[in-house]
Amino acid sequence: MEKIKNQVGIISENVGVLTKRREYTRRQMRVSVDMLAKRLVDEYATSGADGIYSAFVELCPSADARDRARVCHTLCSEHRLAESLRAKNLYSCGDGATAQTQGKIAYVKNLRSDDAFLTFATRGKGAKAMYVGSFSEACEAVFDNVCEFCILPIENGREGKLYSFYSMLDRYELKICDVASCETDDGAESITFALVSRGVVSRTDFKGIRRFEFSLIDESDDILTDILLAANELGGRVVSVGTQPVPYDELKNLYYFSIDFPDAAADSMALYINEEYPRYTSLGLYEIKHK
Repeated sequence: MEKIKNQVGIISENVGVLTKRREYTRRQMRVSVDMLAKRLVDEYATSGADGIYSAFVELCPSADARDRARVCHTLCSEHRLAESLRAKNLYSCGDGATAQTQGKIAYVKNLRSDDAFLTFATRGKGAKAMYVGSFSEACEAVFDNVCEFCILPIENGREGKLYSFYSMLDRYELKICDVASCETDDGAESITFALVSRGVVSRTDFKGIRRFEFSLIDESDDILTDILLAANELGGRVVSVGTQPVPYDELKNLYYFSIDFPDAAADSMALYINEEYPRYTSLGLYEIKHK
């Protein structure tokens, strides 16, 4: 027994030493990746964000998701690449609303959606309601530029995320730009409504917490590890991850992610996803408001 105790002590001590070495190596890796990314910006600034990212991957093919996310953070922080990043349209936003449709909100009228409308109306100026007969009509009103916004339920206390409505966002190329939670009269259930538009507002000077929602189609489970590693490296907090089957391809899965990011870090995550995953769909970017 004494011999086993000695062996356990030695092995556990080795684990502790190796853990410290791993942490130290990770810190060194961060510094080296940041330095390399800045040198690549100096060398390839005219190539834009895509060219610089490709150069990094070619030089460091074994770099993991954390390192690649750090490169994206450097690129998003570089003023010389601002035009290149705007051209990439990281959140796949459509054209803005016309003067005639600004402030108009289409929604299916009921007690809860009325509450949501009133909440959204207090957060913006000139809100005007337009009642429609179905959620599809509400989405079509925004897609066809009849209204600037529509209201959709996206989550409730019983079922969690309502992915049928998320699929509507994808179908009509719409984005969540705000959310509001409403309770039933007896307080037994909470419903989260989304204010949806053709695009979102991305500001490099933003200070606060924003939730970035997106979906990816892939056949490998490695996507989960890579997304979570990248998000963690950028200071993100994962709120939810969901999986749905892809109807037309049984080998692939549709993954839904909701991740909170500090300040403008969501832009870095959006750039990383744009570079790594061609089957990416932006579903929303909105501020998390504290009650």
